[in-house]
Amino acid sequence: MDANLRRAADRFDADPGDQRAFEALEEHHFLHGEWPELVRLYERRLEAPDLRADAEAAARLCFRLGQVLEERCLQGDRAVAWYRESA
Repeated sequence: MDANLRRAADRFDADPGDQRAFEALEEHHFLHGEWPELVRLYERRLEAPDLRADAEAAARLCFRLGQVLEERCLQGDRAVAWYRESA
């Protein structure tokens, strides 16, 4: 992990509401096919107070999490649960 990505990870660990850090980590994990890490990132982001207060943004992220679980991790049961959460 390069220094910029490490800093983003440290910022996100300290504050899962840090949108810039989240986006940097999301892009990295997606482009590198690091699906379990992307799932953990999404789950952690969903715990952030700012996202819990924004139902629409949370629903979009729940749907994306369902997509990753279904299409990349082949975990249909978990995907369905997140799709339901997004509705």
